Amino acid sequence: MPEITANGSFGTTFPLARFHLSADRATVLGPRWFWSCGDVDWDGGVLEFTKLAATDLGGLGFDTKVTAFGTLGKPEISGVGSLKVAPSSAGFKQVLEAIHVPQPVLVYLAHSLPAEVTVKLDAPAGNGGQALAVIGR
Repeated sequence: MPEITANGSFGTTFPLARFHLSADRATVLGPRWFWSCGDVDWDGGVLEFTKLAATDLGGLGFDTKVTAFGTLGKPEISGVGSLKVAPSSAGFKQVLEAIHVPQPVLVYLAHSLPAEVTVKLDAPAGNGGQALAVIGR
């Protein structure tokens, strides 16, 4: 596989691609989780997840659409998605622990469950700023 760097030939070798990934279930980090699907398009340096969804990842569920371009060092990402977190979600706890969220914050967030939110991250503006909206409970 070609190098995936600014000087590599990945974009030249694969200027256009489309992937569809799906599975009924998968074992990730121990428990069996239920996965839905992912549709990915690559065209001219733009990576678009036209659908990335999971129904039950240890009490987490999400449905997103994300666009990414730029470089690995300076990515530009935008998209919209919904997230559902069940009470006592093992998946939610694993994600937060993986990114080293402090214990007091974990306890505080656990009191907010169940949760259902929609997140929208607008494309970067000319000045590099982005708007982020989070709606839900």
